[in-house]
Amino acid sequence: MVSVVLPPGVIERIVDVLAPEAVWLFGSRARQTHGPDSDWDLMAVLPDTVDERDLDLAAVWGRLRDLRRMRVELIPMRRSDFEENREIPGELAEAVAREGRLVYGR
Repeated sequence: MVSVVLPPGVIERIVDVLAPEAVWLFGSRARQTHGPDSDWDLMAVLPDTVDERDLDLAAVWGRLRDLRRMRVELIPMRRSDFEENREIPGELAEAVAREGRLVYGR
């Protein structure tokens, strides 16, 4: 397996802002089919007790806007939603669990 090197500081920023249980890399970077202009698709798996604003994309991106210039795309999801949907074909959680790479976990 090829190790993945994310842009410097990405995981640290996500952890500081969202305190995720896990962060998964998925999409072309995880599949090693990316090009030089490909973005970084990440899913932050958050505790079930997370505040609703940490699941709102606009609110999350307001606090993580500095990651946009690094071409980082982040999708937050509750742990229970991730676990419930990771075996269901067609669900984003299933694609992440199947093809993704865990880049942070606690």
